[in-house]
Amino acid sequence: MKRFLRWGLVVVLLLGGAAASAQVSPAPPAQPETFAHYVSDSTIVLNWNCTRPEPGVLRIQGVVRNPWYNAPVTNLNFQLFGVNDKDRDISQTLGTPRDYMIWNYGPSPFALDLRLSGEEQRFDLVYYYWLGPGGGGFGKDEGRPGTIQNLARNVCEEHKNKGDM
Repeated sequence: MKRFLRWGLVVVLLLGGAAASAQVSPAPPAQPETFAHYVSDSTIVLNWNCTRPEPGVLRIQGVVRNPWYNAPVTNLNFQLFGVNDKDRDISQTLGTPRDYMIWNYGPSPFALDLRLSGEEQRFDLVYYYWLGPGGGGFGKDEGRPGTIQNLARNVCEEHKNKGDM
């Protein structure tokens, strides 16, 4: 009888753990083709949509992928700027993707909400991340890790061809 109770307890614990992990795991991010905008460098690809969820707010929501680099990209940060007609930053917000480490082909969702001043003429996105050794991205020197920084200008402009940035 004790043996039956022990095995019963083990089965209940295993099933309970499986149910708990099923509830915690997030839904997979949307596919890249569902986004209107993208930009890429030799390591990561960003795909996003721009929306206005409420008056005075711009939301950029998308996913980041690491399709080429053999090691994780870490510490990815975003800075979204609203720029006026004199090329001055008049609004800004900061953000990060869901995951600190972005592995090969492992998409990580992100969202940025920018409170608008009303004078914005365009929106520019700066993104930077840490690229460590051990990868093999196109044109990357594997022996020289460091911070990579990029600027995508006018990220919510409507384009005839997807990705013309």
